Amino acid sequence: MTQRKDLKMRWLALWGLLIAFVAVAMAPRTAYAQVVTAGEPVGVVDFVGKNGVDNAFGVQAAQAVLDVMEDNPRFQMETLDRAYREMEDLGLVGPLESTRDLIRLGQAMEVGKIVHGEVYAARITEVGNGKRAEVSVRVLMTSVASGRVVNGAAVAGTSAVRDNSFEDEQLLSDAFAAMAFDAMSQISSRTLPNAAVLNVLGGEVLLNRGETSGLKQGMTLIITRGDQLVADATVSSTDADSAYVRVTRSYVGVRPGDKAEPLFTVPIPQSTINPDGSVKTRNNRSGGNNNAVIGVVVLLVVAGLLFGQGRGSNNVAANNVTVEALTVSANNPGVKISWKRDAFFRGTQSGFAWQVYRNNNVTPVAVVAGAQSFAFDDLLGTNAPNENGIGMFSGAELEGGITCNDVPSTDVVAPTPIALGERYTYFVESIYRVSPNDLPGEGGGGGGGTTGGGLTTGGSTGTTTGGGTTGTTTGTTTGGGTTGSTTGSTTGGTTGGGGTSGAQWCYFISGRQPSNGSATPLNSTELVQPIDGETVAIPRSVLFRSVRGANPTIQIEYVVQVSDVSTFPRGRTQIVSRVVDRETATGATITTPAIDFSQAFSGAAQIYYRVGVKAVGDEPGPVMDASGERYIFSGVRLLNRPVVP
Repeated sequence: MTQRKDLKMRWLALWGLLIAFVAVAMAPRTAYAQVVTAGEPVGVVDFVGKNGVDNAFGVQAAQAVLDVMEDNPRFQMETLDRAYREMEDLGLVGPLESTRDLIRLGQAMEVGKIVHGEVYAARITEVGNGKRAEVSVRVLMTSVASGRVVNGAAVAGTSAVRDNSFEDEQLLSDAFAAMAFDAMSQISSRTLPNAAVLNVLGGEVLLNRGETSGLKQGMTLIITRGDQLVADATVSSTDADSAYVRVTRSYVGVRPGDKAEPLFTVPIPQSTINPDGSVKTRNNRSGGNNNAVIGVVVLLVVAGLLFGQGRGSNNVAANNVTVEALTVSANNPGVKISWKRDAFFRGTQSGFAWQVYRNNNVTPVAVVAGAQSFAFDDLLGTNAPNENGIGMFSGAELEGGITCNDVPSTDVVAPTPIALGERYTYFVESIYRVSPNDLPGEGGGGGGGTTGGGLTTGGSTGTTTGGGTTGTTTGTTTGGGTTGSTTGSTTGGTTGGGGTSGAQWCYFISGRQPSNGSATPLNSTELVQPIDGETVAIPRSVLFRSVRGANPTIQIEYVVQVSDVSTFPRGRTQIVSRVVDRETATGATITTPAIDFSQAFSGAAQIYYRVGVKAVGDEPGPVMDASGERYIFSGVRLLNRPVVP
């Protein structure tokens, strides 16, 4: 009886479960929409044509990149028309190159990033019985908050090979589309999830992202808060889901909730493209071996001849190009550009001159002798090309072929004056020279002439005898330049004479090497209060004038230094206040919080103070002074301490 009852209960339970399952299956379902997070707002502007490329190709490149990025859910793209309208309202004329203009446009468009770039090649080439288009582009993504390049790509794009009846415009459009696709692949691979600051522990900051999000030890970051740059940092250690970063430069103080974003360096593409369609980027490594000079020269010359120009393709003469703001002379702010010369270019016989370009523009802003390793770009044009000094070497003169015999012709083109408060990058190239005897082929004359690898050497020798005089003339033509020498000797009682040589050198231009960082020229600030010789008995604010200059959005850091010595030497100098300003107009007064001067050098009856200034984001910063700090300093004022009875 009990077993029958248990069996009945089991059947009832089974039927109950079945009825419940059917009821759930047939019940009306609530619809849930998929939540899609909107991508980051991003604007695009026309790219800039470089190396003689028309800016019209920059418009085509920008549109191609925009078309690809619109399909990526990570980005919420604004149209080019929107960018054009905002530029018109701001009075900006494209294509935009200055960081200041890009930041202004980004703020007006209310986007977090601006995509811009440079077109280094856009051409149609013959391939067999057909043709194809080839483009070489540098795509840059700049953060509007920091003005730093946070992503990008150096890419080439090629079209398919078509017959000669195919339209060139369509081939170029296909090449730009291929370029944009490859660029987007690179940018996407480096777009890491946003990292947030969890905690600040002394000089280290804890982030909520780690190795699984792509953060790696040694990676450089910027930390931002809304549209404000907070700090520069480097990843010091990582685990799977978190990372510690070390603050290398603090602007306003890191706090929990700030965002961290990696920085990426985008190389500058060459105007040449490899056969497989990949871009050939600049080689930053030096030749560095005097024993291989002839081999290096042969390589450079043959490469130049093969490409139909004297510019040395991948070779660079300057390494470690550093730019530092400073006051060159009284009331003359500017930038010092310094570099290390490649081993081959250290000899004064090889390096003839250096040309320095601001923002990679067409004409140089400074030209100095080949034995020098620095130059100034300043308000007074200390090293600018001029009639009384060294002129600008014509690119057409050297790039059209090797120039031998005479010094290359020079032009004087006054550079655009430097603008205070603008951030600049610089590029350095060498005008160098080589003896014709060291070039590939025969260095002297000979019968007939030989041709090989684009290098032609020819000459004629004639001898005239009469009255005891023998004359010989030898001429050598190298790559379009002419080398000639005349030697004469007298016999039969006539005094012999030495020969004259007109075939001294052949001249070339090296590749341009970009600076490792940027520099912003600024005036030194004017002190207002305390006045010189004032007795300071209680905490006091320091008042001084803003030196913002041309850029209304740049962040400027001011520091107040004190010392018991008027020269502010290292070890006897202290920073007692820091102020980061991003809005005070030039000449307006900035006031620090109250400073307790009694805490510094308490045993001294008198102390000195001054104010230093630099633009936030410059790397490495202004020229270092005796105190070991990188600021542009004001004049010095004396402060008296109250007499204690």
